[in-house]
Amino acid sequence: MSNNPDIKDKYQTDLAVVRALVSDFDPSGFITLLKCGSDEYDDMNKGVLQMIYASKSRQEIQDYMVDQCENYYGFPSVSGLSEPHMSNSFHDLDKVLDGLEHHFGNSASQ
Repeated sequence: MSNNPDIKDKYQTDLAVVRALVSDFDPSGFITLLKCGSDEYDDMNKGVLQMIYASKSRQEIQDYMVDQCENYYGFPSVSGLSEPHMSNSFHDLDKVLDGLEHHFGNSASQ
């Protein structure tokens, strides 16, 4: 990362937005059930932010988040969930992606 304070400030501000959206999503229940800090998903948050900066598509960001949830955070396979759990998971993930689009514009909606 650059030594430019403006760039660092922008990154921290953008990371806080991603962190808030993913914390609300809380796919593994770390924040609501285990009372972990809002930085619990920071590996995924930083990856999502890098993807936004690299102008990755909404689908690519969604695929990345599902992969992180299943393979890093221990969330069961989303595609293997029964209804209504599968629909609810994708609905919650869509809210995160919608929030990213709202804040970052086209960078998260291609």
